[in-house]
Amino acid sequence: MRGRSSLTNLISFYDKVTRLVDEGKAVDVVHLDFSKAFDTVSRSILLEKVAAHGLDGNTLHWVKNWLEGGAQRVVVNGVKSSW
Repeated sequence: MRGRSSLTNLISFYDKVTRLVDEGKAVDVVHLDFSKAFDTVSRSILLEKVAAHGLDGNTLHWVKNWLEGGAQRVVVNGVKSSW
């Protein structure tokens, strides 16, 4: 649901599924993995769109460098994702 965290949505989903199972109803779950969706984005088009929104030259240069070779990591509550 929009405006809610991934964890909140996951808990809500889990609660609904377990409630249906407890009621003896059939439950089908489809999991779609969009983890590589960002890999399909055209970097040049993305940069054009970002530039069109008025990003200054230095920031645009930083975004370009990040897109071309940067590694990203997420840290949540001190827990780090893999590179």
